[in-house]
Amino acid sequence: MAVIDTETTGLEPDDGAAVLEVGVVLLNMEDTGDREGWFFTGQSFANYVEFDGIIPPEARAVHHIAPELVKVGSPGCLSREELVRRLLKFEKPDMVYAAHNAQFDKKFLPELTLPWICTRQCSRHIWPDAPNHKNQTLRYWLEVEPPREMLVGLDPHRARYDAAVTGAILKRMLDEHSVDELIRLTNKPVLLKICNFKKHKGQPWSEVPRDYLNWMVREGVAKSDPDLQYTVDFYLGRAA
Repeated sequence: MAVIDTETTGLEPDDGAAVLEVGVVLLNMEDTGDREGWFFTGQSFANYVEFDGIIPPEARAVHHIAPELVKVGSPGCLSREELVRRLLKFEKPDMVYAAHNAQFDKKFLPELTLPWICTRQCSRHIWPDAPNHKNQTLRYWLEVEPPREMLVGLDPHRARYDAAVTGAILKRMLDEHSVDELIRLTNKPVLLKICNFKKHKGQPWSEVPRDYLNWMVREGVAKSDPDLQYTVDFYLGRAA
């Protein structure tokens, strides 16, 4: 299991956003006697990715990666092509990738075509009552910690740090759910509890009037959010 995190210049590669750093933490299965369990292998790495453009200040405010760190020839900096080659060397036929927002990381690394687990989406299914489903919130809410040596000298929103925290959350999930189940939950929309949309904000979806749900369908307001679309269809009796 390869847990991945990317730090980037923006949100959409189609709009020109690029990868600046990739961190990877490996988990493996071991036989502990009475049951199998997942453990950190101790293998992890992070590399900056060459970039010669402008890093927007709002992106730097998150990860604090300075332009000189990703300049061609800088220590610990690889071309994107070389980074992808290194990642692909880890692949095995039964390997699975994981990330806390897999849809985001996948679109920046489309060459990685093996199955993905999204710990954020899975957490919304498994722990719907968590305060929220952000990486660091789940870390402290679940009281899980990655190996400290993986965090030394790093801060949150650096690639290896966030990958290690995601790995700790994933380990907890794997205590009670199989890899196949987590892949299924990754691709399953979440039935939302509370409406956060306009005039019915704060109201349980089960109490939102049917005519308002029909209006949402007519106007296509949920099309860009699979969870919202699934919830609207569910309460209209249209969900598969």
